[in-house]
Amino acid sequence: MRRAGVWMLLVMGLGAVVTLVFYQLWLNEHRGELAFKAAHGFPNLDPVTSIEVSSTEGMIVRPAIQDQAAIANIMTELRNAPRTYFGDPEPSGTLYRISIHVSKRVHKFELNDMRSPGSRVSGKIYPVDGGPKEVWQVSAQWIEKLLSER
Repeated sequence: MRRAGVWMLLVMGLGAVVTLVFYQLWLNEHRGELAFKAAHGFPNLDPVTSIEVSSTEGMIVRPAIQDQAAIANIMTELRNAPRTYFGDPEPSGTLYRISIHVSKRVHKFELNDMRSPGSRVSGKIYPVDGGPKEVWQVSAQWIEKLLSER
């Protein structure tokens, strides 16, 4: 009886060690993903005077957004966009150049519009001259607001 108890404790201890090892491996695999998902942090660019959307070839996609209520709505949602990262490999969608005018300065971003059937991500926005950690995930509704002329 005593021998069975020792074996039971040994098996349970081994099970706990294996579980902890697999949990640590999973954490190491997803550490960056978990950290970026929790953080927001799109730059505060107030006061925005206008937003322009063009194709990467420079063609205007829609008239400049100058209505302050529309700008406030777009920027509020953008400030709440969760940080993400560039997946590898990552599907390329339609690319747009977003110019956000603040006083006399223009901040340029690229938007990868990945809205398509079967896509888990709607889009990502990142600075033209930014680093790999400056990527934010945006919703399909946000992209629609940005691209529509209403």
